[in-house]
Amino acid sequence: MRRSLVAVYGLLALGDIAWSAMFPLGPAYRDALGLTSTEVGVLFAAFPVAVLVVSIPAGRLADRIGPLRVTTLMGLLLAAGCAGQALADGFATLFVTRALQGFAFGAIWPAGLAYLQEVLPAAQRARVLTGAMIVAGAATMIGPTFGGLLSERLSVAAPFAICAGVTLTVTLLLVGLRDRSGSFAAPTRLLADVRVLARDPRAVAGLVFMAVPTFVANTIHLLVPLDLRDAGSSDAAIGIGLTVGAGLFLVTSVVITRVGAGAVRIGLGTAACGVLGLLCVIPLVTAEPMALYSFLGARGVPLATLFAMAVPLTALGAERVGVGRASVLGLANALWGVLAIVSPVVAGLLDDHVDRRAPWALDVLVCVAAFTWSARVRRRATMVNV
Repeated sequence: MRRSLVAVYGLLALGDIAWSAMFPLGPAYRDALGLTSTEVGVLFAAFPVAVLVVSIPAGRLADRIGPLRVTTLMGLLLAAGCAGQALADGFATLFVTRALQGFAFGAIWPAGLAYLQEVLPAAQRARVLTGAMIVAGAATMIGPTFGGLLSERLSVAAPFAICAGVTLTVTLLLVGLRDRSGSFAAPTRLLADVRVLARDPRAVAGLVFMAVPTFVANTIHLLVPLDLRDAGSSDAAIGIGLTVGAGLFLVTSVVITRVGAGAVRIGLGTAACGVLGLLCVIPLVTAEPMALYSFLGARGVPLATLFAMAVPLTALGAERVGVGRASVLGLANALWGVLAIVSPVVAGLLDDHVDRRAPWALDVLVCVAAFTWSARVRRRATMVNV
């Protein structure tokens, strides 16, 4: 059991590190390979687009042939993608290897977590799913520093060469393990699964709690640093503000994980939607630096709460109505991918062509709508002991 947990969590962490290690390296690749800003932007988009494309098919495949098989195969593919990036010498090879990494990572999330749901005792399942968010948060904090330092001291290829070797080693931990007998789901149509899933308020609430923080967080990460830079803040100061929020995200995730299944409640997610909406009023009414820094720090608590609620609620709801675990986790991952791509584009368009307050007004409306809906669902769910 511990070996399975270390392997799956390790692959999730390595995928997040490979993704976020690229953040500070855009200028290095641009200068070394003579890339345009557009080409650098395409390289950044390749990973999340691949996650979006693969998430649902990978989840459904895992339900049919076994999540361990899919996880092992995708671990090898992730290692190959990282090794390929370390050896890449042009835009085309970089694009292909970044897409391979995103493809593998997008499949590991639903398949790996579904495998852990099979092999772990029922009492530990919610805690393991919220623990995955801790792994993701910590890895995303580590990745940019890991990539930047190694690139500066060794080479731009070094972070990905190291990721390739460690990923291969972690994947080998899965060799010799087996999927639980009889755990595979019979093939069903995607739309039929969605209709069945919609009957369970926990599953729908989990998807809502995935959508809201993804949408809002991407607005924050795009616009707040721009406003702070316009106000004269340095890159280092902005980085510290982002790190404080990431630290609170991590601490909140740890607390929720330690509480375990008792914390996985629609009511807690409802409260987090309300708090996040109130916080979004800050950039709506002011661009004063101290207020924005406070917002950057405080955002970590409601964002972590919602992400921690999302995956366990969705998985538990799917189990209750008989939808394959990996399929529904793939659906949640695809939802994250769509909004991670759409949200910054919408925020940027509103900021450029309407008003700087328009994206924040939209975020407040999104949070209010989620709060209102989930409060109603919570009342109905309580009546049926959800």
